[in-house]
Amino acid sequence: LLKQGKLEPAGLLLRTYLAEYPNDPDFLYYLGNIYFDLKSWNRSYLYFLSLRNVLLDRDRGSRILPIVAKYLGELNYKLDHSEKSTQYYEEYLESSPNDTEIRYKLAQIYFTLEDFFKAKKHLAYIRQINPREIDASHMLGEMYFLYSRVFAPNFFAVLEAEKKIPRDGVVLFLHRYLRGDTE
Repeated sequence: LLKQGKLEPAGLLLRTYLAEYPNDPDFLYYLGNIYFDLKSWNRSYLYFLSLRNVLLDRDRGSRILPIVAKYLGELNYKLDHSEKSTQYYEEYLESSPNDTEIRYKLAQIYFTLEDFFKAKKHLAYIRQINPREIDASHMLGEMYFLYSRVFAPNFFAVLEAEKKIPRDGVVLFLHRYLRGDTE
């Protein structure tokens, strides 16, 4: 059924037999994925959380535990549980520290939670491993402008030297403001 793309019948079939195999990681993983694809976030969260608990009880060194943490981070993000989302994303990043997409998303969440120290830490790490990353540089520039006017001119000078000041947009106007351009 999964290979045919029939997600709902596959999910129903797996749920029917889940009572006979309640701690089977494969059942829970497939159910979590099926309901994630069907955008049934609460059900998917239930199955991935159950899978996490089964894996933690059996084998804390499981290779799929970080993947489950990533799914749980994504599901909490979709369900507007930002603080819980950061917990699972941080757990995922312990095993995949160079995943810049998740690190950037985590920085955005910390920014909305007003935890600027952690947001800057993740953005600086992204800039360190991928110096060409423009979005992280721009977000970091905006954060310096908003919350650290003392360091903002120095950071914007670095962005200018790296040729990361765009031709239009917020970052350009912040840069011009910091230079004292009144136009």
